[in-house]
Amino acid sequence: MAAGRLDIRQYGHRRSMMPGIAGDERADLISLFEAVGARRNNKITDQELKNLEDCSCCGAGSCAGLFTANTMACVTEALG
Repeated sequence: MAAGRLDIRQYGHRRSMMPGIAGDERADLISLFEAVGARRNNKITDQELKNLEDCSCCGAGSCAGLFTANTMACVTEALG
């Protein structure tokens, strides 16, 4: 409730998932979306997609896409 009264953004300690590492690059949810498109166009193999999938969403935190899970984490935090 105090965060709401003071107008302080409160998703800071319930952060979005941090990106993983796939090969030598950062991999996050957006990387995975792009990889699904690449797989549909036969630019990568099923195994490459699976490897990226395993690395992309690798830790705790709310949805890295800033979809419903992250929105609800912000709301819950603001409500106290």
